[in-house]
Amino acid sequence: MGKIIQLDNHLANMIAAGEVVEKPYSVVKELVENSIDANAKNITITLQDSGMTMIDVLDDGDGMSQDDALMAFKRHATSKIKNEHDLYRINSLGFRGEAIPSIASVSLFELSTNNGLTNGYKVTYKAGKMINEESVSMNKGTHIKVSNLFFNTPARLKYIKSLNTELAYITELIDKLALANKDIRFKLINNQKVLFQSNGQGNMQSLIANIYGIEAAKNLLYKEAFCPGVEIKLYLVKSIINKSRKNDIILICNKRYVRNTNLINALIDGYKTYLPQFRYPIAVIDIKIDPLLIDVNVHPSKLEIKFSEEDVIKYTITNATIDALKETEMIPNYNIGSKVDSYTNEKVNLETKYETQTLNFNLEKYDEPTYQKNHLYDVKKEYSFEKNEEKIKQTPNISNTKKEDYRKTFPSFEYIGTLHGTYLLFQNEEGLFLVDQHAAEERINYEYYYHFFEKESVQTIDLLIPINVNCTKNELLFLLENKDKLTKIGFHLEESGLNSFFIRSIPTYIKNNNVEEIVKKIIYYMIEKNSVDMMILRDSLAKMIACKKSIKANHKINLEEINTLINNLKKCDNPYTCPHGRPTIVKLTTYEIEKLFKRVM
Repeated sequence: MGKIIQLDNHLANMIAAGEVVEKPYSVVKELVENSIDANAKNITITLQDSGMTMIDVLDDGDGMSQDDALMAFKRHATSKIKNEHDLYRINSLGFRGEAIPSIASVSLFELSTNNGLTNGYKVTYKAGKMINEESVSMNKGTHIKVSNLFFNTPARLKYIKSLNTELAYITELIDKLALANKDIRFKLINNQKVLFQSNGQGNMQSLIANIYGIEAAKNLLYKEAFCPGVEIKLYLVKSIINKSRKNDIILICNKRYVRNTNLINALIDGYKTYLPQFRYPIAVIDIKIDPLLIDVNVHPSKLEIKFSEEDVIKYTITNATIDALKETEMIPNYNIGSKVDSYTNEKVNLETKYETQTLNFNLEKYDEPTYQKNHLYDVKKEYSFEKNEEKIKQTPNISNTKKEDYRKTFPSFEYIGTLHGTYLLFQNEEGLFLVDQHAAEERINYEYYYHFFEKESVQTIDLLIPINVNCTKNELLFLLENKDKLTKIGFHLEESGLNSFFIRSIPTYIKNNNVEEIVKKIIYYMIEKNSVDMMILRDSLAKMIACKKSIKANHKINLEEINTLINNLKKCDNPYTCPHGRPTIVKLTTYEIEKLFKRVM
């Protein structure tokens, strides 16, 4: 007798449950997604003990006939696809037909359903075996109750965390499903307490308020963008409210919540210099795309999908985010007596590593943008991806907004004094404005140097004695592959041995004694990211130089220099934050000042 045997259905379902059903969160996800696919308009999820004791999902969707209800417990039985052709045109959330048999194999599973054409039908499974079936009276829709999860697989229970942690996973899931399906009314209950309820009216602002709070909803921006075969809707919360994690950047594709690190980072790039280091925005990226351009069949949980035109979509998201942020005022209001910083929405240490950079730069040759000179900076943010350059050239313009239009959001005010030689004070009918002179000029310098590094060619100087840099074989191979990209920013490299290379010439803006250190940092960065992003390399250099060359705190400047500083700040692409994301301007409204003096209550 051979060694290879065919597993029976029960054991196969148990194995599948190990992939599909990891915790109560997995059960809720699969059942609610089935309700969404069934065109439900009202979905109620009721939990007992965070789902460990009981998970109950009730919907008013299409329902099933008796035959379909029984067929649903068979492995790979599904109504979503019928052939290979359908596999590449998936519009539903579920399609593999593994969820119900997998969940039923590790629980007591009760399914009641009515399609509105016949009497209701109820079937009960325990550990994957049917133990009861009967007719029931119920409204059109489906009602599923899962009890005693993992009762027959106790080893699985040791991987379950605390009830609060499991409940947190589920509440976050329902938040994301609600954002992806604004027209569905969701209700989540745990131990008789309502935790979440949406109105199903299709209003994103209302959902943002429900999930992230009123302040986030008040600061919500909306932007549409298009590229071939793709429609993108961005719901962006202003950077004055931000978080310490990326989890609040929600990516939706064809009403499916998904994860894609590259697209999330593309949106973060759009917020670049609007946020402090290690702070992230609240945002929803809603993508509608031809199913032929994506592959959702790459992960058991269906959370990860592949985009065939990912670079073009990344470019579009970044540009649309930049445009949306440019078109609005980003001055944080200081609220008297508020417990939380209105800029970050959390207490946060805004110190930045750039204040202590030891790299030396030699920029005296160039016309530097200091506060004594009245320069006009026409800094253009142009992005390019060599791999898809031709496709990107064909991408339609996202916005025709001119700089003069979005700069109208910059307030008009008059100078009234300086505090501690650092903060410039201005007033208008709205209230008092404080401008951090160092942060303001740092923003001006940053945009000047970023634009300087965007030039096609950078001035270089040949070294009389080339610098030899040792590296690993992996680093050397990666370096040689991206040699041309380093040449664009002024580093001319040449292989010198098995594990080393020569630096033959360097940009004129870097002093010789720091070349090896800078090149190594660039190489290590590229290897870590497994890519070369010239925009980020230029950004890092511009930030470091801008900080070094800007006016410092406690340095008094005269009225002419102040006026020049403010005029130059107005001309910036983003006048509201320094390159590290700290505010350049803070507003204290007249109302808040009057509250201090008890003129108003």
